[in-house]
Amino acid sequence: HKSRNSLLFQPTDSAAEDFMKSHVETTIRDVPCLKDLSPWLGRKHRDNTLTLKRFSSGVGFWCLGGAAAKNYREKSVDVVCYDELSSFEPDVEK
Repeated sequence: HKSRNSLLFQPTDSAAEDFMKSHVETTIRDVPCLKDLSPWLGRKHRDNTLTLKRFSSGVGFWCLGGAAAKNYREKSVDVVCYDELSSFEPDVEK
């Protein structure tokens, strides 16, 4: 299969940070094949932030809030998902 850069939108920035901490980071820690792709796990590193996890394969996973227009700009990804879509505001700031 092809490795793909992915972006997950949560309704707010704080929801995105919480999701990254409680779901993504624990999944990376507990799944051996993901842990192997994460040499930065458990330490500060530019590839290990609350908005981006970039794996040693070069693939990036972003988790961003959907309320700010800037979060929709200049993202080169192959897959975009929305979690809790019904909780998003109908209009994004300009």
